[in-house]
Amino acid sequence: MTDNVFFKGFIDKILSLKDELFNRENQMKKKKDLILPKKREKKKVKLLIPEIRENNNNPRDSITSNQTVQLTTKNLKIKPKINLNSSQTISSVKSETYLLSIKSTSNESESNSNLLHKEINEIKKSISKENIIKDNNNLDNKNQSDLNLRDNIEDDELLISDDSNLICEYEKNKITFTKNGLFEFFNKLFSLTDFNQLWDKDNLKIEIRNEGTPLTNEFCLVRTTYIQKKSELGLNNSIKNQLKFTYNPKFRMIWDQVIKEIKIYEGNDKNFVVLTWANSPCFLMSERYAIEKRFIVNKNNEVLIFSTSVPDNYKNIDIDPIRIISYCNLVKIFEDNDNIYYQCLNQNDYKMTIPQFLLNITLPLTSKNWYINLQNFSFKNKLENDEVKELNEEEMKNLSLT
Repeated sequence: MTDNVFFKGFIDKILSLKDELFNRENQMKKKKDLILPKKREKKKVKLLIPEIRENNNNPRDSITSNQTVQLTTKNLKIKPKINLNSSQTISSVKSETYLLSIKSTSNESESNSNLLHKEINEIKKSISKENIIKDNNNLDNKNQSDLNLRDNIEDDELLISDDSNLICEYEKNKITFTKNGLFEFFNKLFSLTDFNQLWDKDNLKIEIRNEGTPLTNEFCLVRTTYIQKKSELGLNNSIKNQLKFTYNPKFRMIWDQVIKEIKIYEGNDKNFVVLTWANSPCFLMSERYAIEKRFIVNKNNEVLIFSTSVPDNYKNIDIDPIRIISYCNLVKIFEDNDNIYYQCLNQNDYKMTIPQFLLNITLPLTSKNWYINLQNFSFKNKLENDEVKELNEEEMKNLSLT
């Protein structure tokens, strides 16, 4: 009996202490609220330009008064910050991170969300790609596409002198830099045997030759063929327009998300030197760039884009990415009534060992995406006075009916 009374008193004491602690905690909270009022949190929404959501019904997309939205794009060199109000647009952007501020009243949040998406689309369309191309000493950017199809180059006309500082040692006595010589070298490499098939699906075929080429046997040669249906290219279903979209920097920089920057250093109507800076194709590889001499010639209704590296000492480039060696980046394009055909040869030193499993994954994926992006851009736009304009709804409807 005595033990029961003792334990009952002990338990009552514990419960009493618990209540007292609870009351003290509540009193401390009230004092803290009086001394330190709650701060209003500023909300920030981070959007990536290449992945903007078009559906504005998501409550996370709504914009409150004086809210700041941070936009980032990985494909541009960026330094300054630009502040806009709801009535402003951007004609050119030279920054990687900038702030877009939209001031509104609280009951206009939904309309401001729609406005934000509209402004983002305008920014993406109106970025001047010509601002990215600099140091073009002898080449007019607006006329670059004219280089693509020069018909008056003779078959045996020398496109570059034998003692040119643009020719690498491993190319000497192996490549003849005439129209005939370039086509012969391409056909020689394309007809090589001992290729291992990596992919054959969706009109895309990829093969790898581990023995390399006569230029070097240290790196594999990749042979790719692709058949593009003209019906999927809309109004731009000609080789001429496809060349413009692919090799004229002001068009290429619009649709090719892989390319970070293109610079043309020198050139004429026979050849030109171009720097191509590419974003990382996968998490295991950092950004890379190449400096190539490029020849674009046509013969017997076939167009050949012939690109190989210039020597390492051609120009000292003060940028961070690793410079690769392009032993050959060759593309032959021809057509019939229904299709455009691509035959490609690539042999590069990426300055890293690439495991076979990584090639098996990245090559089909990046190649297919490249052709799809070009196809989508071609289908949705039209060329007017050497400028691209997006088709309106009526034009898209008429195009779909043809």
